[in-house]
Amino acid sequence: MSVLALLAAALFPTQVRVPFPQAMRVAIAGGQVFAASANGKGAVVSGGRIVKTFEAGENPVSIAVMGGDLVIAHHERKYVTVHQAPSFAPQQIAVDVTPHTHFAAVGDLDGDGKPDIAVNDMGGKRVVVLWGPDFSQTTAAPTGSKGYAYENVAIVGQRLYVPCWPQPEVAVLKARGREIARERLIELSNPAFFVAGDKAVVTYSGSISDNSRDGLVLLDSGKVLDAGRAPGGGATFRGRGAGRSRRRRQARSGDRGRRRDHSFHDAVDCAAMILALLLAVDAALQPFVKFDAPALALTHVRVIDGTGAPPRDDQTLYIAGGKLVAAAPAGAQTIDLTGRTVFPGLVGMHDHLFYPAGGGVFHEMAVSFPRLYLAAGVTTIRTTGSIEPYTDIEIKRDVDRGVIPGPKIWITGPYLEGEIPWTEQMHRLHGPAQFRRTVDYWADQGATSFKLYNFPTREELGAAVDEAHKRGLKITGHLCSVGFTEAARLGIDNLEHGIWVDTEFYSKKKPDECAAREASIELTEMSPADPRLSALIQELVKRHVAVTSTLPVFDAFAEAGFRRALTPAVLEALSSETRARLLGNHLGGRPPELAAKMNKLEMAFERAFVQAGGMLLAGCDPTGNGAVVAGYGDQREVELLVEAGFTPLEALRIASWNGAAFLGQQDHIGSIAPGKAADLVVVKGDPSKEIADVEKVEIVFKDGVGYDPQKLADSVRGLVGIR
Repeated sequence: MSVLALLAAALFPTQVRVPFPQAMRVAIAGGQVFAASANGKGAVVSGGRIVKTFEAGENPVSIAVMGGDLVIAHHERKYVTVHQAPSFAPQQIAVDVTPHTHFAAVGDLDGDGKPDIAVNDMGGKRVVVLWGPDFSQTTAAPTGSKGYAYENVAIVGQRLYVPCWPQPEVAVLKARGREIARERLIELSNPAFFVAGDKAVVTYSGSISDNSRDGLVLLDSGKVLDAGRAPGGGATFRGRGAGRSRRRRQARSGDRGRRRDHSFHDAVDCAAMILALLLAVDAALQPFVKFDAPALALTHVRVIDGTGAPPRDDQTLYIAGGKLVAAAPAGAQTIDLTGRTVFPGLVGMHDHLFYPAGGGVFHEMAVSFPRLYLAAGVTTIRTTGSIEPYTDIEIKRDVDRGVIPGPKIWITGPYLEGEIPWTEQMHRLHGPAQFRRTVDYWADQGATSFKLYNFPTREELGAAVDEAHKRGLKITGHLCSVGFTEAARLGIDNLEHGIWVDTEFYSKKKPDECAAREASIELTEMSPADPRLSALIQELVKRHVAVTSTLPVFDAFAEAGFRRALTPAVLEALSSETRARLLGNHLGGRPPELAAKMNKLEMAFERAFVQAGGMLLAGCDPTGNGAVVAGYGDQREVELLVEAGFTPLEALRIASWNGAAFLGQQDHIGSIAPGKAADLVVVKGDPSKEIADVEKVEIVFKDGVGYDPQKLADSVRGLVGIR
């Protein structure tokens, strides 16, 4: 999803009472909200709570943040105040500007690693830069506008964005040493800025081309990356059409001062709405939350960091603002975890939100599965094929908004299936053009990956792969009509289930035809040392094709595996009707001796694949005969990886860091390190010695909020199979 879409999605929160005066200035950074109110009071909000208050100074007109430190500019004052964390005590810095409203930005303009301050001198039509760290040196640069230097400024990288008024332009200024040079202009009417990560987001009144609509522009390095109309017709994220007509009436009246004031306050309204959203989130989740302090210290805990490194005993982990931090934050709540182990939240890479109802029909588990994944320590999932893609998208949105508990969800679009789907819930696609159109449509709806299923031809598979890659998205496959080697050469990124579903070794294999059962029977006679398997592995590794291990769903087809899968927790989660059906027909028509042989071959294949340098992912695939349930199946997957010959530390790395790396999220999730999201699983015992201890989950942290797994599980007891 683009930055613009993310910002737009935050515009319509549930209304709540915000514990600040209405006229406030807001900045958001590092998972925290920094607010300065009209009466000079300031606050820091984290995890939906006020964690710090401070004196913001008189008449604050803008607030900027870098590295946790604040810079506040004040109306009709020739100074800014710098507030350094953690105390946020104000330090006044004099600025040679006209005594008029001005706006401040903070960032590293000269690239020396020190924060610099840019102050917009509206009356003087210039920007004054105070170079860090002591702010004693200044540089003034004209904006080039024929009118005022206008509205809030933004520093992104080593560029300074300055909106100008009444000219429809944005001055883009670049630091060269400690000089500021004008680089280029972008023409926009009535612009205002927000900073989003390493990009600048501009709201404006009147489109770039015809001045007829309000909208947004995403800027990077002075270039327009993306543009769109502001939601609801409002020019500055207000979400209602009144903003535009009001501004036009003011423009006709020539009231420049009021026009400027309303535009800025529209921007403030947007920030206030985002703040309200953040404050609203945890109310819906509170029944399932065990720890929700703004700062935490997890003491005397054994740490398995997810990288494969040896465990570290008697450690302390610090959490602040939803992230792991290196040093103890002020006022941290201490949790003594003696006798416990913490490891990264699992990243389930084949974790559906549906479950088999029998007869080739699947029901969406919109209520039970998100909670069960989280309860079991799965903090991120990829849906890897969808029966109800619209439902999956809405579940993700509700989880992201804090309306329901659940893991972070990466949406895979609906199954890309050929002309012979084995369930009526999969849409038949015919020809490369239909595969391309389907990829395009669901990419627009929010899918972040795609999954090819049993029956596409090589031509159709190649078209889908090509279209997904054009959109910058990855594509995986549970294949039958096309073999793994063929798919790898056609550019597929990932293959599901491993050798279990590869039909290329079937002696009577025909191009673009699926003979799954016959191929499976022949595979059971294949030796793990067969040179054909080695050749396949070499091809996959050479082409960087990942393989997703889904051992639980196949292990449950064997009698012993089925019995092991039905733990007390799984049986309690099932509805009575589902439990009766499962116990009455648990082998699903597959000969159990076939499943046992295939499991051994699959385990050997996965070991050899990893030893050759392949990327192995992990997921539970809660389908099959129904013995695999969300979350609990992911725990079982880790245990089966150990049974396959991986060490517990290797298995946990496969189930956490590898998935994060495939998603491109290794800098944010998948291992335990300062700066990463505090997605953690706390278990009783030591899984590095006894892998079954992964089932003894006591706390699951997601973005620093500690959830109670028992309360999550209890809330959906008896619902699996129903909803």
